[in-house]
Amino acid sequence: MASVAYIQGVRILPVTTLVLFIGLAPTLPAWAHSFGRITTLPVPLWLYQYGVAAALVTSFMVVAWVVSRPLIAWADARRDISASPAIRALTHPLTVRTLQGFAVACLVLAIVSGLLGARNPYQNFSMTAFWVAFVLGFFYLQALLGDLYRHLNPWRTLCEWAGHVAPRLFAGVVPAPQRFGHLPALLLYLGFIWFELYGGHTPFATAGFLLGYTAINLLGAMLWGLPAWFRYGEFFAVIFTLVSHLAPFESRDGRIRLRWPLAGLLSARVEGVSHLLIILFMLSSTAYDGLQATLPWLRTTWAILRDVLAESLAADPAGAYALLQSSFGVYQGAGLLVSPFVYLLAYAVALKTALLLSASREPLRDAMLRLGMALVPIAFVYHVAHYYTLLQVQGVKLLPLISDPLGRGWDLFGSAGWFQRTGVPDPMLVWNVQVGLILAGHVAGVFLAHLEEQRFRSGDGTRRIITAQLPVLLLMVAMTSFGLWVLAQPIAPSR
Repeated sequence: MASVAYIQGVRILPVTTLVLFIGLAPTLPAWAHSFGRITTLPVPLWLYQYGVAAALVTSFMVVAWVVSRPLIAWADARRDISASPAIRALTHPLTVRTLQGFAVACLVLAIVSGLLGARNPYQNFSMTAFWVAFVLGFFYLQALLGDLYRHLNPWRTLCEWAGHVAPRLFAGVVPAPQRFGHLPALLLYLGFIWFELYGGHTPFATAGFLLGYTAINLLGAMLWGLPAWFRYGEFFAVIFTLVSHLAPFESRDGRIRLRWPLAGLLSARVEGVSHLLIILFMLSSTAYDGLQATLPWLRTTWAILRDVLAESLAADPAGAYALLQSSFGVYQGAGLLVSPFVYLLAYAVALKTALLLSASREPLRDAMLRLGMALVPIAFVYHVAHYYTLLQVQGVKLLPLISDPLGRGWDLFGSAGWFQRTGVPDPMLVWNVQVGLILAGHVAGVFLAHLEEQRFRSGDGTRRIITAQLPVLLLMVAMTSFGLWVLAQPIAPSR
């Protein structure tokens, strides 16, 4: 029987580490993983792995043989609900402006509380408001209600307010270079994940990040112009837009339309390699946050460093300890930068094999971009599986923190005494939810990839279409199997 420990989230690693088993990258701060509990799986781990793999293969067969080409039309089906009283009230300019003002107020309060409030992260409004309510909660809300962030982005609102005072301020000094694509957003995303690991553990550091990121957005919008910057440079806008394609609601041309869930991914397109790397980094960063906390990973990592630094350890054991610590940090940081490229390599190998098996002349780059949106539901469910318990346990703490944002013992709204006891979720319930989420995400990926292949290869026979998808299916089976293995590993008592 495999033992499994939960430290406020799931521990998962997709298949690319099977290709190059190297350090990747963590995500949310260490303070988010604040409790642990060991339990025993009711059946051996290999049964879970076989069961999930069998379910994935079965779903592929059902989709491949039952789903016909006419079903592709469901992706284009839309129903305009803009005239609904509830929608009209929510989209009224006064409502939108009020919500925009509220978002900016929350940003300002997070900065102020981080600078002036309590040093204890659990007693400071900034930590829970930013890391839990915004980074997690609003991210998930995008997948349910559509691209709300496009209308409520506090940094864009600040730019628009400043633009009313100085109309030419955000007209753009230079046009955004076409060849850069989403590279600015990718670099900022990499930096954000690095910050989460190495610098985001205190309210003061969080406030400093928010101040710095506000300055970056103002300068970026001044340099490239407001529309271009918030499409290619502001990474929250990029990743939030990606997951909004999962939602059954679409906002376009001032109208709100109802669509089938996931349909937005078939009508959206990955715009370039940098855009694809952002999707892959959503996978790789979440994956390594699980792997790096496991005992097998830490033992292997320190054994490698010990062997590399053997001479220094023998000559000066005391001094070598500091060298080991710094080397470990460099190793982890390097893995962070490499991780999306490792996933890119695995993805490229799978699609290149698919192109060879199907005798297709489509360029590899085109195929990778065309099928890239099928990875979004996988990245999303891995993120939810990893962090939903944090949102469940720490998210409710936002209510008492609103009454005492600086941790000074205030009770401004009478809610300071709410939810003072922390409830630890049942480990087996968490495990089963995680397994179900991971399986659902991969089934959705298989479904979307199949429909995209049917649309692209409309002139090919069923056999050729299925053949082209087999390497991708094997990739997803390996991802789920190895991910469950990481889930079931003992967790180190300290990171």
